[in-house]
Amino acid sequence: SILRALLVAIGEGEISIEKQRRILGRHDRFEPYSAFQRIDRRRTGFVDSLDLLNFLRDNGFNEETEADTYYLMKFFDVDDDEKLNYTEF
Repeated sequence: SILRALLVAIGEGEISIEKQRRILGRHDRFEPYSAFQRIDRRRTGFVDSLDLLNFLRDNGFNEETEADTYYLMKFFDVDDDEKLNYTEF
């Protein structure tokens, strides 16, 4: 079913994200807050879907759409304000 496929895709995405977090965590010089600040170019203290889209495009990821980044933000947006603060990031 479509719902099953969606749930499997979400689960696989979560596994992939966790693997990437572990890899980054092994790097002594990786600073999560610096990464957050790099994406938050307007220095608002938040990252929204457009910030993420611009960051991705600036780094060669051109296939993602604004809808893709919106749904990604929505997934991690704990307080439903359509943006991520550093804690949610």
